[in-house]
Amino acid sequence: MNILTNILKNQHWQNWVNPLLTVLFLYLSLHYFFSSEPLYELVSQDTRTQGQAPEVTYHALPRLYLLAVSGLLFNIFFFQSLRLWARYYLNRKLFLSYLVFAIIPILTTFLFFTEMIRTGFGLYSVQAVERNLNQFTLDLSGFVGQIQTELRNTQMNERELAEFINELRKKEMPHFSKSGDCLVDVYYLSPKIPKQPLTMATIYRESEDPFDEPFTREYTEAYEWVYPSWMRDQFTDIIFKKNQIYLYHISKETHGKAGSYLVIASLPTSKTFLNKLSEAQKARITLHSENGSISSDLSEGKWYIRLLLRLFSSSWDMQVLDWQTGYYRYFGEIKFDIQPSLILGTIERVGSLNIFHEEEKEHVLQIIAGAAVALFLCELIAIIFGIYLVSYITRSLNIIALGHEKVAQGQLSYRLPYLGKDQIGAMGRSFNSMVSNIESLLQQVMEQQKYKEELRIARDIQMSLLTDVASLKWVENIAATCIPAREVGGDYYEILNADGGEVGIFIADVSGKGTSAAFYMAELKGVLIALRHLWNDPKALLMRMNEILHAALQSNVFISGAYLLINPETQRGKLARAGHCPAFHVRNDGSIHELSPPGMAIGIAKNNVFGKIMKVAEFELEPDDKLILYTDGLDEMTFHNEMYGIGRLKSVLSENAHMEVFELKDKILNDVLGFLSSGEQNDDLTLVVSGLPKRIPQPARMRKELAS
Repeated sequence: MNILTNILKNQHWQNWVNPLLTVLFLYLSLHYFFSSEPLYELVSQDTRTQGQAPEVTYHALPRLYLLAVSGLLFNIFFFQSLRLWARYYLNRKLFLSYLVFAIIPILTTFLFFTEMIRTGFGLYSVQAVERNLNQFTLDLSGFVGQIQTELRNTQMNERELAEFINELRKKEMPHFSKSGDCLVDVYYLSPKIPKQPLTMATIYRESEDPFDEPFTREYTEAYEWVYPSWMRDQFTDIIFKKNQIYLYHISKETHGKAGSYLVIASLPTSKTFLNKLSEAQKARITLHSENGSISSDLSEGKWYIRLLLRLFSSSWDMQVLDWQTGYYRYFGEIKFDIQPSLILGTIERVGSLNIFHEEEKEHVLQIIAGAAVALFLCELIAIIFGIYLVSYITRSLNIIALGHEKVAQGQLSYRLPYLGKDQIGAMGRSFNSMVSNIESLLQQVMEQQKYKEELRIARDIQMSLLTDVASLKWVENIAATCIPAREVGGDYYEILNADGGEVGIFIADVSGKGTSAAFYMAELKGVLIALRHLWNDPKALLMRMNEILHAALQSNVFISGAYLLINPETQRGKLARAGHCPAFHVRNDGSIHELSPPGMAIGIAKNNVFGKIMKVAEFELEPDDKLILYTDGLDEMTFHNEMYGIGRLKSVLSENAHMEVFELKDKILNDVLGFLSSGEQNDDLTLVVSGLPKRIPQPARMRKELAS
């Protein structure tokens, strides 16, 4: 059991086990159908009587068990291979249903009819042989009886007796009249005298006798060879003598006190004998024994017809009487090969009474044969159509399953071939359409991913344009952040190193979002850097920026901005706004002062209007004060139609005014993002928190680089 389990677990077992079992099973099956070798052996009982046929039993031979075991193993491994081959359950179900409803019925029907015909023909042949043997026995009995009568009534010498026997043999045994076909021996037995052994004299002999003695005594070897002690006066049977079997008939008749005549007539199992047996049943008879085989001459039809008819051949065990021992023994087998004339030939007229029409008998026989042929053709057509149907369905399903596997592996260019106009074909067309749509969608997704990748690169570039306040080496006490609503945005801030030790903080918000706002933001940075000479004058800087950008911006685009200039030495600040959100001046005690000098957004009007509206607010700073600059993405952050609002921002600023600039920045962002929760950010957000800037002393070389 462990060996079988290990074989089943081995993934390569089917490469060698199945072919081996298939060859073995097919060989044994074909050998069973086309061979006459028995599957059982004959076993005689131990209790026997001389001259009496014993009871026998049959025991199965190992070949029968080998056939059964190989068939069982073949089926086990066949179904295991089926699971590997038909890996889809639907394929297995279709194949098994076809196996149960088509293949098995036709095989069982074929086996049933084959065995039925073989058994029927075998019984018919055996009975025909027994009838012929009985007829031969009657012929021999009459033939020997006439010899005994002639011996009783006429005194003949050896020559006269030979002539009489030859003439009588031609008359009574015409089929066995040739020399050697029917052998006759005549012996004379002396009268029985008390206390004297019998003597036997040879009068006429045709058979070969190993003891060439004219006179023999009772109980001697030569006497027992001719007339054994177990023999009866009248005897007819199949005997085994001199390595050959004979149909033997012995007749012993006493002629008064003159003694007895012993007449023995024997028919050797020659071709003539077998041909005579073959005539009645239209079968070729073969006699197999340990001394060889002998067959009748009857052999009809083409070789392939004879090969096909071997399916219906049958073999029967023969037991014969051993002449020397008086016991029956197994001699061999007699095989019957059906001939085409028995099936295709006409019915012979037997006897003189013909009260039934022979044509009607032949007609009925033809109808039966035609029905059998029609049934076979129907079964054959059914199995061919079933094989085609199952093959078509399984092949189509395998093609569709293979297509799914290839698509799952990423081969979106794969298309199923044409599968027909039925539902399976519709499935194939739907599959191809689905794959085409998936391929198109995948291309769109790839384009979007490519676009997103480009936007990611643009975002990285945009973020690199913003000042990293944590890495500034010339000033500190300033914190800033920018969070775009999309990959790129239009918010912008910059920390400027103005002349005279002043620090400038610029913040802006381009109207709109996305790539267009990002481009304008980049342009704004270029303009701001180019106007370095105006960094010390907030109003002049914003007016010059408006003058440059008014012509560059589209009519529906504007930029809100604010510029805060702080002098750390004098602790004073200036703020100019261009339509931007107000700034908050937060003192250490938590009080908040809103810085909102008038001004309009850049790009809306020319400087003659822009400059008239703009005002600059000036204020003083304490060391712990904070200045808050932001874009409208902070206070206008919306969640469930509710805005974050300036009120919440002021509350956070008032409660946390004592914090450092970085801590206060994080506090504000956490509060805003906590308000947004799982909602979506709908605008860019920029926040700058600055205390009183602290200038960091720099070496002369670095001061020169910063100034440039």
